[in-house]
Amino acid sequence: MEQKEHFHNNITKTHDAWNKYQALGQRIKVAILDSGIGNHPILKPLKHYKINNGTLVLSENPNIDWDHGTSIAGLIGGGKIELNEEGAGKILGVAPECKIIDCQIVISKSTDVNPGLVVLAINNAIKEGVKVINCSYTFERNDTVIAAIDKALKAGIIFCCPVQNDGQLEFPASLDRSGMLVVEAIPKDGSFNGASVSAAVDIYVPIGKIYTIAANKNDYVSDFGGTSAATAFVSGVAALVLSANQDLTNIEVANIIKNSGTKDNGKSILDASAAVEMALSWNTSSPKAT
Repeated sequence: MEQKEHFHNNITKTHDAWNKYQALGQRIKVAILDSGIGNHPILKPLKHYKINNGTLVLSENPNIDWDHGTSIAGLIGGGKIELNEEGAGKILGVAPECKIIDCQIVISKSTDVNPGLVVLAINNAIKEGVKVINCSYTFERNDTVIAAIDKALKAGIIFCCPVQNDGQLEFPASLDRSGMLVVEAIPKDGSFNGASVSAAVDIYVPIGKIYTIAANKNDYVSDFGGTSAATAFVSGVAALVLSANQDLTNIEVANIIKNSGTKDNGKSILDASAAVEMALSWNTSSPKAT
């Protein structure tokens, strides 16, 4: 099997943020709106909100049919696990000490997103005091979801979401709001081949084939990627930034992540270490993104 590098060490400079600044996502709650999170030794969400008869209920025993949400959670806040002889290195989430709140909004890959469940998930995230919401889905524009997102932004939560894998700008990424981060994936070599160049994209993340965890206990996947993975990395970096400076507003966090990225023809490529460094020196007179 081809070995896959756990690329955030070198490309997004996550390890520099850990080692230089001891920013690990401490005390920061991150809500993951996805397919649910399974039980895994390196991931212990604080709470699971699961779909049950058309609503969301707290559950101690998640029953997950699709790996997607678990894989996202592993990238954001997974702990350490040794890979087998076909792998390379260790799996470790971007913000391994953040606190995950699991908010299930779909059951399977073939299930459409129910806007009512998204609203419930966002409201639960607000109730739980999260600072970051990761929503790696696109779906039809919906006024009640817009109202819920606005409520979350007003509560100081940063909302991270992707463009589609084909680069199309769909809802909720099409919603122009301060405190949101719209994310696009680019090839691992840092080029922009095939990537969206929409002005709505706030931050780009180099993505290859990534090792992360699967829903089944002790299992993992070796080829996770796309804009979903890119969004997870941005949400993890948002948690690092907030753990370094908890006085920041969601708008300031978004500005820091955009401003600190490596620049390429006016586009910003995620740099975790530079973001944390900027967060530590940020004040009300710091430059603001436009």
